[in-house]
Amino acid sequence: MIAPQISFASVTPMVSAVPLPAPQKEVAPAANAARSNPDSYLGANVQPNEKPDVPAEEVKAERAKAEEAKQARVERQLADLGGTRLSILHDDDADRFVYRSVNAESKEVERQYPTDDDLERITQFREQAARAFDEDV
Repeated sequence: MIAPQISFASVTPMVSAVPLPAPQKEVAPAANAARSNPDSYLGANVQPNEKPDVPAEEVKAERAKAEEAKQARVERQLADLGGTRLSILHDDDADRFVYRSVNAESKEVERQYPTDDDLERITQFREQAARAFDEDV
């Protein structure tokens, strides 16, 4: 199919009936004004990446304390979950991911999505579709 050639000179631009707003001057936010003058705010002589002189022992103690607090917080969150863990598996027959909630102590599956029945149904549909495709070809 041959497309007709159109000359751009013959195309007239559309004229808008709505007047365009006048361009406005961009004004910097007031917060940036304080940053532009380093003497105008507290801590002006400290560089952002500069750390104060702290003994290494204190830094190690603070990190250990933070790690202990983090560990305690994680343990509380796990206790709130009731000792369940998320397990994600891939079912090759159904070609789907299976999400399971597993009890951490007894290792029993509490919940699963999709269910075993759904996985069987999906596998059967995939096999039927494959057979139908093979018959057509």
